Amino acid sequence: MDVINAALEAALATSSKEHWTPLVVNGAPATLTITHEQTEAVLCECRVRFLSFMGVGRDVRSFAFIMASAPGAFRCHMVWCEPNAAGLSEALQAACMVSAPGPAPPARGPAALLTPCPQLRYQKCLDARPQASSSCLPAPPADS
Repeated sequence: MDVINAALEAALATSSKEHWTPLVVNGAPATLTITHEQTEAVLCECRVRFLSFMGVGRDVRSFAFIMASAPGAFRCHMVWCEPNAAGLSEALQAACMVSAPGPAPPARGPAALLTPCPQLRYQKCLDARPQASSSCLPAPPADS
C-alpha cells in the first residue's frame, strides 16, 4: 500500500481537481465499470477476478486498485471519492468475495468535502490468481 499511497500523493500534487475527469464507478459481482459522468463513455471495465490489489489511501477520499491487464502486466487506477471511498471499497470487497447480492450503487464525485475519518481507513489485499486444480508440490512417495 505504500507504493499506492506514494502514487496517489504524486498524482494529487501534480494535478488540480479542475483537470480531473468526473466519473461514475459501478461495481457488480463480476465487473467493475468506470464511465465518464457526462458522456457515459466507458473509460475502464475490469473483471473483478482480475483485481490483484485495492485499497483506501491515507486520505480516505482516495482509492486505488490494480488490475491484471495481460499476463505479467498490471494497471493501477486511482479514484477520488466524495465524501469518502469507504462505500466503494466495501462494494468491491463484497464483489471479490462473491457475496454481493446485486450491483452496488454507483459512487459519484465530486461533492461536499468532509473531514477524513480514521476509522474508515483500511486496506484490503486480494489474491486474484485462480485456484489451481492440482498442486504444484511434488506428490508424496508411494511407499511412505
